[in-house]
Amino acid sequence: MRFQLYLFSLIAILTSPMVEADKRAPSDECYVVMGYVDDAKQVPALAKSFYIKHEDFELMRRKDKKVYLTLGKIKKRLFKKLQNANKTYNFSCSRGKGYEKRFGLNSDFDMVGGDKIYLATEAQYLSVVSSIETEKKRITDLEVKRQVEAQLYALQLADIERQTLEKEEESEQEKNDAKVVVEKKNKE
Repeated sequence: MRFQLYLFSLIAILTSPMVEADKRAPSDECYVVMGYVDDAKQVPALAKSFYIKHEDFELMRRKDKKVYLTLGKIKKRLFKKLQNANKTYNFSCSRGKGYEKRFGLNSDFDMVGGDKIYLATEAQYLSVVSSIETEKKRITDLEVKRQVEAQLYALQLADIERQTLEKEEESEQEKNDAKVVVEKKNKE
């Protein structure tokens, strides 16, 4: 009887559909979450806005179909240290409750099957987010260049206006001088 109960239990367990647990991080770890979208079609636009290489993303989809963009798991203590040093770019640290399926991004920023990413060191994290600083600097440099060009253009316009006014004044003076000469000749 015991053997039959054991055998029945074993068969029931083996033939029942597998219940997959969520991809929750252990209590001392978390996912570095950059943001989420309600629809998978919005992933490429959001991912590109972070200026991070496509292979550095770990995407997690929840049951409600929201897709969370993460950089992978990290030790909570390391994340807090980075946060205190203002190096987290307002990313959050989440255990990943409800994360069901893992994805990555291909070079076109389309969702594909993905691998687990673990950021073990500060240097590893900083190498992933270094492109953010590089892009911020590039954007700042472009803005400075645009402002300098705008100032140069304004100075050129002002110089052209000054030259035009000087020419108009010279022309007016020449006309006045010519009138004076004509009037002197007419008096003679």
